[in-house]
Amino acid sequence: AMMSTVGFSTDNAFTTSGVMARPAGLPCGALATLPGYSASNSGFASIEGSEDYNLALSERRAMTVYNFLEANGVDMKLITPVKGFGETEEHGAGLEANRVVVLSFNG
Repeated sequence: AMMSTVGFSTDNAFTTSGVMARPAGLPCGALATLPGYSASNSGFASIEGSEDYNLALSERRAMTVYNFLEANGVDMKLITPVKGFGETEEHGAGLEANRVVVLSFNG
């Protein structure tokens, strides 16, 4: 399985650059044309803020990535619906490592 991570600014559902550019390793073209591929779209948040707020923030972050994929021709039937984990699961060590959306590709 391949994984791509998109980083976000603190308390924000916009990417760290402010613009949703194709993240390194994000194979939009492959997902648009290769049969048998699927991806899960999971949002995370750091522990700053309340647990309820961070859950909603992680879902907004995952939706940002979902919308980007859809706008770039990816067959959205291949993408698992948006899932936000908030701060309930850690993706990595430190605050910044948890302000992300993780796309896990299978196929």
